[in-house]
Amino acid sequence: MGLANIDIRWIEESARKAAKHQLEVLSTLQCDVSHLEVIQLPPTARQVPACGVVASDAGLVSIALSPFHLELLHVADDLGRVHVCEFFPLTTLANDLEEIFRSNKVLSEFVQRLECQWHELSELWQTSKRHQPPMPRDVRLVADTLREIAEWAVLMELACETHDGEHVTGIEVGGAQLRKVVMHDGMLRSVALRNDVVQERLPRWWREVGWREHGSIIVGVGKSSVLWHRLALSLSLDSRVRGTDYCFIPIPAEVEAQLTRNPSGRRLGFGQLVLLKTRPEELGMLLPIDLPEWVFADPELVKTVLSEVLATCQTTFPTPGYPAPLGAAHEASRLSDFDATIVRDLLIQALSKELSTVEFERMLRFWAFQRDKWPKTGRLGRD
Repeated sequence: MGLANIDIRWIEESARKAAKHQLEVLSTLQCDVSHLEVIQLPPTARQVPACGVVASDAGLVSIALSPFHLELLHVADDLGRVHVCEFFPLTTLANDLEEIFRSNKVLSEFVQRLECQWHELSELWQTSKRHQPPMPRDVRLVADTLREIAEWAVLMELACETHDGEHVTGIEVGGAQLRKVVMHDGMLRSVALRNDVVQERLPRWWREVGWREHGSIIVGVGKSSVLWHRLALSLSLDSRVRGTDYCFIPIPAEVEAQLTRNPSGRRLGFGQLVLLKTRPEELGMLLPIDLPEWVFADPELVKTVLSEVLATCQTTFPTPGYPAPLGAAHEASRLSDFDATIVRDLLIQALSKELSTVEFERMLRFWAFQRDKWPKTGRLGRD
């Protein structure tokens, strides 16, 4: 049938309006970038370890088995080590979530490091009655929120990690030692976590503990950015960007607020945004990078950290110009059909031991295992 039953004149008019609207949007993208600073960044060899963490999208790794609904939380790093891998239910959520944060070592240490309670991490949870445990506002967001919390938690683990026999001298910058660059899959911001967590507790830990005690600096890496798309046309025509192989462009907060139409003018997280040119032959590859705001107090430290990030982007596959540690972490977090089969069998076996034969057979009649949703990876470079 297709378009056969639709008046072609209606389609033509709709297309005309859509094209006109897009031309108006295009005109807003032609902004003046002459006031933005373009800083050259000579490529250097990697001098300190760089690591990345990715969580598979738990919302797509699910098993619906009436009356159960389970999600899998699976977090891996660039070395292929799995730090979190467990199912959590989307029923009786308050008690189950409390148990997850109590029993899972990575998650329990995360709230201890932030000096708060698990239900204080997100506005998703609220206490409806006195002496009642917090309940989720929207169960559909639980998987994404737990995945994000788990990523932050594992990043802290890696920032503090030292290997037996490993001696990392680091790079001396301003009297301090940079020993490790820890890459967050996405910018240093969040809409799932509470403002005080993202703007106070997380940055305080990364400054006071991650950096000052362990010499680890966190960077947020996005594969795409709304802001970048708005600046792409103008920057691609700028002779300063075209005339250098590698460079970075700091984006002032007021410019970001104007282009993203944020009336408050405040950033959503604790990062200072820069666009990093990682491929000399490709103007379109300006990688959005968030650096902690205190890093920008030291221009030498900014260049040092970005040079380390750039060094990880020189020979990468399958996404050229994207940091190798994050690419490796995405591969490690990937769950295949074979993985799905094993998990399904393990789950059935476990349930068969908990139920009588009659109840087990009755339950299997409602089996709704959605196999087509399993082949997946974590979302690459979330904003």
